[in-house]
Amino acid sequence: MFLRCCLLIFLIIAFIKPVYSEATLEYKIKAALIFKLSRFIQWPASALKNKNQPFNLCILGQDPFNEAIDALTTRKTQGHPIVIHRFYIYHKQNCQMLFISTSERLLYHSVLEKIKTQPILTLSDITNFAKENGMIEINKKGKRFGFSINLKKAKKADLKISATLLQMATIIP
Repeated sequence: MFLRCCLLIFLIIAFIKPVYSEATLEYKIKAALIFKLSRFIQWPASALKNKNQPFNLCILGQDPFNEAIDALTTRKTQGHPIVIHRFYIYHKQNCQMLFISTSERLLYHSVLEKIKTQPILTLSDITNFAKENGMIEINKKGKRFGFSINLKKAKKADLKISATLLQMATIIP
């Protein structure tokens, strides 16, 4: 009986570990992609006033990245040190990028409405996020990652997306 229990526990751990590792790897890749994306966006001067001001990367909802996103705090983007902020309720936070977690799938429309003209780049991996007024949707097809961009929403927020990035994306009309 004891041997059977040990064998069962071993099989459960062996099955769960690869699934957990794959999910962790996916969000490590997405964190790196978010960092790279930040280099292809131009914010208005009012959003990043001086070089000492941090670049605020905000995560709304349950954080799927865990420590993978924390690694970005040792980096700079566009000459600004990256600071990560996590919260469950959006209320006028000072963000340059706002990643909306899938845990906010039912509520994110109201957040997008609140910030629609502010220079905040909105990102998510929620299906149809870019079609539903988000700016960049990170998606995965098989083992490949890609993204869709709602260019109209970015322009309304006075964000300029480089032509290089636009060529790699699916543009939402």
